[in-house]
Amino acid sequence: MNKGLDEILEMLLSSPLVERLNDILNEQRKIGIRVLELLEKNNEPLSSSELAKSLNVSNPRITVLINHLVFLGFAKVKTSKLDARKREITLTKKGKEYLNRSHQKIEVFTRHLENILSAEDIASLRLITRKLQEVK
Repeated sequence: MNKGLDEILEMLLSSPLVERLNDILNEQRKIGIRVLELLEKNNEPLSSSELAKSLNVSNPRITVLINHLVFLGFAKVKTSKLDARKREITLTKKGKEYLNRSHQKIEVFTRHLENILSAEDIASLRLITRKLQEVK
């Protein structure tokens, strides 16, 4: 790899802005933000199987995510009245509030980037990001 590109990449990855974005994204991953978004979007209880299918994850993995969300108070689980084998997962008020705060943090970060970067900088950042996503 080009030494100049290595230096640019190192500066980019070690910048406080990228570190902050990484903190936000890691926090969201840890609590299953995608599960919260699905529960909010559907506005009705979903089964763990429906969530697993929507997110393309295994049933054991979704069970871990759901249990963690319940532990945090972001979701609740109850047994279906129609089928006692089925668990229905819903978003709690605390989960909705967390989801709103997370979206607000991302919006603030995005606005901050827009204020400090030129249109050309943003286009370059998008290009670099796409290229980094292609690296396996």
